[in-house]
Amino acid sequence: QKYDGVILGCTHYPLARDGIEKAASEMLGTSFIIDPAEAVADEVVRRFEVDGSGLIRFFISKDSEIFRKRVSEIFPDGRYTIEIT
Repeated sequence: QKYDGVILGCTHYPLARDGIEKAASEMLGTSFIIDPAEAVADEVVRRFEVDGSGLIRFFISKDSEIFRKRVSEIFPDGRYTIEIT
């Protein structure tokens, strides 16, 4: 079957978008990708714009050392918590 497009249903899929787009094109004949990640990021900024003095809380469904390492690189001051839900 051929499909008109693919919707990336999670905000981390843009990290693999090139590969997804290539595979979708080869396998499905897909012509476009709908990527909500940028709109979601813009909405987060709009709703939670603050002066930067607060604590950042991450709610994740699966813990991983890679995620924790990346968060510590981005926020080296340690002003965050990670909660597994």
